[in-house]
Amino acid sequence: MWSPERPHPFTWAPTTKEEGTRWTTPWERSRHRSAPRRRPPRRGRPAATSRPAARGLGGLPNPIRFDDTQAAVINAAADTIVPPHGLEGTIDWPISYEDLAPFYDENDEIYGISGRIGDPSYPDRKQAVRDPEVLPGKLGLKYATASKDLGWHWWPSDNAVITIPRENREADQAMGNELSGSPTGSLSTPANAHWPYAIRFGAHLRTMARVETINAENGRATGATYIDRTTGERHEIRAKIVILAANGIGSPRLLLQSAQKGFPDGLANSNGTVGKYLMHHVFAFCDSWFDEPVEGFKGSFGAPLYSHEFYHTDMSRGFVNGFGMQVARSFGPAYAAMGTHTGYTAPWGEKHRAFFDGHFANHLMVFMFGEDLPVETNRVTLDPDVTDSSGLPAAHVDYELHPNDVALAEYGIEKIFEATRAVGATETNDTGVLYPPPGWHLMGTCRMGNSPDDSVLNKWCQTWDLPNLFVDGSTLTTGGAVNPTSTIGALACRTGEYISRNFHDITSQKTTPSNRWAPPM
Repeated sequence: MWSPERPHPFTWAPTTKEEGTRWTTPWERSRHRSAPRRRPPRRGRPAATSRPAARGLGGLPNPIRFDDTQAAVINAAADTIVPPHGLEGTIDWPISYEDLAPFYDENDEIYGISGRIGDPSYPDRKQAVRDPEVLPGKLGLKYATASKDLGWHWWPSDNAVITIPRENREADQAMGNELSGSPTGSLSTPANAHWPYAIRFGAHLRTMARVETINAENGRATGATYIDRTTGERHEIRAKIVILAANGIGSPRLLLQSAQKGFPDGLANSNGTVGKYLMHHVFAFCDSWFDEPVEGFKGSFGAPLYSHEFYHTDMSRGFVNGFGMQVARSFGPAYAAMGTHTGYTAPWGEKHRAFFDGHFANHLMVFMFGEDLPVETNRVTLDPDVTDSSGLPAAHVDYELHPNDVALAEYGIEKIFEATRAVGATETNDTGVLYPPPGWHLMGTCRMGNSPDDSVLNKWCQTWDLPNLFVDGSTLTTGGAVNPTSTIGALACRTGEYISRNFHDITSQKTTPSNRWAPPM
């Protein structure tokens, strides 16, 4: 029996009929494909440069979760509610994990999540609804074996990919990279999990509408002005409550852009905190190759498993905070030939085929992402020179990796390769610490807190300056070491429930109440 400190949920080596039926797939039963040509191990590893930051403002384009992403709050609320060592701009979360727990379950059930309940690195989630896990494949089995042999924590990943059909959505068919498109609708995105039902219940979706300003008068938000990108005309919408949900870059940009009478520095920015403490997570991609196929190009993307072995602070490592290690599948032959995730490009000419045969099916990728510190100078401001196609100021991002984050990431790279080499990796390559970061996870720029002195929002995501203006998506106080999407969604569910139950109180408030005196849920 495994101890809680070194949990190993199962080995994906089924012995019972039930488990054998669950995990044995045609491609697990089939013989290995023709083995690629063997090649001598390389000495060292080729150099790789950091990948450029992803363009756009949305982080991950869809709410893909590579693990059980409640931990953005777990790390701060359930585990270290007193910020570890008080480094940089870290403040307390204004809520506990228990405050948010039922809304994780609500949000996950709305989207549709596949996975397995019971990971002891998380709090108990017995009420969460899950579809059966995506199958691990040889790739998942390989890293599970490494973790087991090393005595490390590991668990099958949650994925925002349904494996049981839903209304207007087919179950995942394990056809590969869902990030490139989901014709079956098995990928859980707002387009198929939220909007059809919101519109059915009366929501009015206006497309090609670019918000220019959130309007305010007498200390309250009154609505918004938007530009019709088709005609160029401006329109004003008035509302009793305004909710801003434009992510960790778009939300502060719009608040700063909404400077007006009474709010010379932008809305909700009387303390100058809007846009500050931007967190991305610190990332590194690590590729490993073996002398036998692991068939990472097969199955769902999603991801088969993750490890939280190094999630918590251990000062003996030389840094605070921790990181997760996430196994990911491969993207296909063209991507492999172009260097996969770390720029290890196949040569042109007569050596191309031999290189490709020895690498494509034999590839396993693990990426680490760690909790970066909230630093005041990592921030979003308005660019003084660059504008968008409507003439509105573009977001300008200043972001520098803290030395603590760099040390954390370099340690994570070492540990990932310790695992893959333990199960026979013959070649490895990595990106180093990615800088600029990928820009998938955008957090902290309109953070929640207990005081208007160092935060933008109270515990209900209500701005301290305007009681009827709520912000979602950029609210996380710390980032944890997991994908933040589920936490953002859970906060949205919690905020929506609060607004629904307290609509009359909110619309009559002249000032935003403190966390202590805010109306209860």
